[in-house]
Amino acid sequence: MKQNRRNFLKATVGLSAIATLAPATVVGQELFAKLPLAKGKHVFLTKPYLQNPSENSMTIMWVVNLPSYSFVEYGESKDLGQLARTVESGLVMANNRINKIRLTGLKPGTK
Repeated sequence: MKQNRRNFLKATVGLSAIATLAPATVVGQELFAKLPLAKGKHVFLTKPYLQNPSENSMTIMWVVNLPSYSFVEYGESKDLGQLARTVESGLVMANNRINKIRLTGLKPGTK
């Protein structure tokens, strides 16, 4: 039993050493650091874009520079009147940079 555990630990330490040499997030962080962003201010890194359309639903996605709570207001009039946010397992998704909100119950042919 101890020999198996010892081999497992050696293999795990070896894998973590390889992973720390050049993690992909370092490259992303370097690129992100070069972006001309106002420090401490929320900025859209991508404009909202549409994904996965169906007859009565649509997903809206966007990326921001700082973690944030996001929602979409929508409706058929200027007053909008409806609010959508992502909820998973009863929890509102917040503190994200990559945002994805699914609008459901949409009427075909309306703006």
